[in-house]
Amino acid sequence: MGPFAEMTQPTAHRTAGSVRLLAFASVSLALACSSSDPGPAAQGGAPNNSAGAPSHAGAGGGGAPSGGAAATQAGGAAATQAGAGGGGATGGAGTAGTVGSAGSASGGSTSAGAAGMATGGATAGGGAAAGQGGLTGGGGTGGGSSVQGFTCNLLIGIDSTGEWFTSGFENQVPNDRWEIIYHHPAYIEDWAKAGDDVYKLAPTSPCATNADNPDRVIFNMFADTADASIGNKGAWVTALTQAVTNLKAKYSRLKRIDLLTMTRAPNNAACDSTNASGSSVAQYVDDAVMMMITNGPPAVTASPKFFAKDCNVFTSGGPHLTDAGKPVIAKLYGDYYSAEN
Repeated sequence: MGPFAEMTQPTAHRTAGSVRLLAFASVSLALACSSSDPGPAAQGGAPNNSAGAPSHAGAGGGGAPSGGAAATQAGGAAATQAGAGGGGATGGAGTAGTVGSAGSASGGSTSAGAAGMATGGATAGGGAAAGQGGLTGGGGTGGGSSVQGFTCNLLIGIDSTGEWFTSGFENQVPNDRWEIIYHHPAYIEDWAKAGDDVYKLAPTSPCATNADNPDRVIFNMFADTADASIGNKGAWVTALTQAVTNLKAKYSRLKRIDLLTMTRAPNNAACDSTNASGSSVAQYVDDAVMMMITNGPPAVTASPKFFAKDCNVFTSGGPHLTDAGKPVIAKLYGDYYSAEN
């Protein structure tokens, strides 16, 4: 073996070792890259990686800043499970962020409801939950003078109207400026007839001034449950239009008529299914009232909707009140009318 052959063998061993080392390094590098690459699922925002655990929803950076606890607490399970506010990732995480925003908005409304808001208008009355011992705002007013300027407020209605008026209501409002005409029957059908006996009745607890010619009438409306013809919006609009015309003709000083529906059970759910109208108000009645709003003269307004705290205030499902319920409902109305301006 010559000198050339002696040099080639060690060189071959070194070359083969280098090749093996290079191959090992390449495999290691490939494995490292594979481990560090999040892959399509991670980049797309898998719920248990990019979108964040549900317990962190609402606090994550991807949701709207206003989400926070409201989105988590009031946005509902859907928003929480969706990973609301899930960290600014693309793809699936971005979608979760959108759901988080919706949860936040819903949470706002829900929180407001807990403070006393219901189906619509602003709420008054001690912070009670909507439909449960409180009241919701009316559908708007038709204008007219401030109630502070009225010399006489006449409340008209049926027997159950008188039950709460004479059970403490007068002690909360300026008694010298409030009076009532209540009668059985004194249904909306009766007030719609110009010649009916209800227009011949003198007020109870008359106002000190203008008792026979009030500035304002609050009409607590109830229909004869045996009269099938009044069971729709059109019939109510017709009857209310006639009643407004009659009141305007009788009282020359009349500036405003407030249309007040009957006291409602919690959430307007009837206490007695066989006597639904006794403690709940049909939607067509509310719709008819809204159609009557006008600037006048006289102005016609929709009064707030008043809700009892429970069914215990009603006798046989209403509208008549128990002896214990009369002062409770008197205070419900008194709290509102003593504070109006």
